[in-house]
Amino acid sequence: MPRLTIDELAGYKFDVMQGEAQVVDGGTPVFNGSGEPKMETTYMFVFTGLTPHGDTHIVRIPIPKEGKEALVQALTGGVHVASPVNLPPGVTL
Repeated sequence: MPRLTIDELAGYKFDVMQGEAQVVDGGTPVFNGSGEPKMETTYMFVFTGLTPHGDTHIVRIPIPKEGKEALVQALTGGVHVASPVNLPPGVTL
């Protein structure tokens, strides 16, 4: 019987970032012709915190772009956060 594990992420900082995740089809990892894991660009919800023993604990949850947009809007009260993709010409972060 599987064991249920519950982690409370109290005191963790969180970020939404773009990164790479392995492609999975129906729960099975997908590999390319040379046997390397097939990767795709995705957005991730990342929790970072310290364990009681002082080790860094990182949890990465891949989310689709639409999920990232909805999450950022919910966390910012609907304010659209600027990114390099949608800044006016000549403006940088």
